[in-house]
Amino acid sequence: MMRVLHIIARFNVGGTAAWIHELTKNLSGVGIESLVATGEVGKSEFESQLLQELNYTHMKGLGNSVNPLQDLKAFWEIRNLIKSYNPDVVNTHTAKAGLLGRLANFSLGEGRKPLAHTLHGHLLYGYFPKPIVRLVVIIEKVLSSFTDLIIFAGEKVQLDCLNVGIGKLDQSVVMYPGVSEVKLSKESARRTESDRLRVGWLGRVTKIKRPDRVLEIAGKLPNLDFYVGGEGDLLKTCKESAPNNVSFLGWSNPHEFWREMDICLLTSDNEALPISIIEAQLNGLPTVATDVGSTSEVVIDGESGYLTSVDIDEMVEKLTTLSENSNLREEMGKKAKARAREVFSPQRQRDDHIAAYKMAIKSFEQRP
Repeated sequence: MMRVLHIIARFNVGGTAAWIHELTKNLSGVGIESLVATGEVGKSEFESQLLQELNYTHMKGLGNSVNPLQDLKAFWEIRNLIKSYNPDVVNTHTAKAGLLGRLANFSLGEGRKPLAHTLHGHLLYGYFPKPIVRLVVIIEKVLSSFTDLIIFAGEKVQLDCLNVGIGKLDQSVVMYPGVSEVKLSKESARRTESDRLRVGWLGRVTKIKRPDRVLEIAGKLPNLDFYVGGEGDLLKTCKESAPNNVSFLGWSNPHEFWREMDICLLTSDNEALPISIIEAQLNGLPTVATDVGSTSEVVIDGESGYLTSVDIDEMVEKLTTLSENSNLREEMGKKAKARAREVFSPQRQRDDHIAAYKMAIKSFEQRP
């Protein structure tokens, strides 16, 4: 039986937590044991309740903030956990856990384990100032030299990283998330009639996601209702400046959220592969999204929705087109759902990861 140790800085509500939850749940179904090691969430975040369904351990030294003493403590905690748990593969997730986890594993020398690192975000654009991005690239290039396999969440993310020297093509794979479809009972069936159409936006209310664009778009489309699901450091500011047709729902169950919407909206400056859109698609919704990161691998422009630039007027135009044509919304929603079921199935995610872990083990065994 294979054992996999997942290391992540914090298990906050969001796409990465959903990714790991779905993966480990389905790996367990075929006899693969997983342990999730995670730190504590930040003050403006919430820990995902999905963690309670997993085999996990909290590490006090591990978290998202930078603290040299705590980081050193986390390094030793991770190192000791790798030795005691004795996994067949270590799979690190997110930047900080990827740094500490890979260094801790490498420090074990001959006792180190095969290692895969998953890049869930697209760290080259939008997250940090250019000097920090250059530093991130240097660090990732060094770390990739002793990483047996890099898992990229999207082809665009892989291409951009390989172009700056992060990883090698033959030691990397593209992986899509698996998203379960929730069948609704008659009592909870999605709303089908309303005097006003609902546009949904679901994610962390923070700068990179550009919730301010939702407010600007809503101001130009007073005939539509906009619902923002999620919390973050910009929530208070957004509430204070929002027009009357914008409602804030806080952290929301994705399937409960999307079944009440008519159109999915994504306004981010950058994404890897947005799981929130997939969840919307599984509820039969068309999407209007900024064409950033690997979003184009989720939304097929003109078929399952529209991809736009970051121009507000362009997003307004596409939302207007969808809002004025119910047949178009239904047609795009059906195509979106059919493709999401096929491309982002949990079984595919599970099988692709098993193959990836075997690839990491083989790469490890072939090292001098």
